[in-house]
Amino acid sequence: MALPNGAIRRAHMAFEANLMAEKFDSGELNDEEAKASAIAEQEAHIVALERKVSQSAMDSGYLKRRLS
Repeated sequence: MALPNGAIRRAHMAFEANLMAEKFDSGELNDEEAKASAIAEQEAHIVALERKVSQSAMDSGYLKRRLS
């Protein structure tokens, strides 16, 4: 059985966060790199949410037109 896309994304984000923490703890990642990586991750999350909102708005408009 395949995992839903949301579960896969959350698992991937958790893996990336753990990997980043390990790199930071071992000294492979400095403060600025950690901040940049976290910002990039948050921006990707925002883009995904914007895509969902856009799709929901389009679905809502379609349903309104069909029910009118």
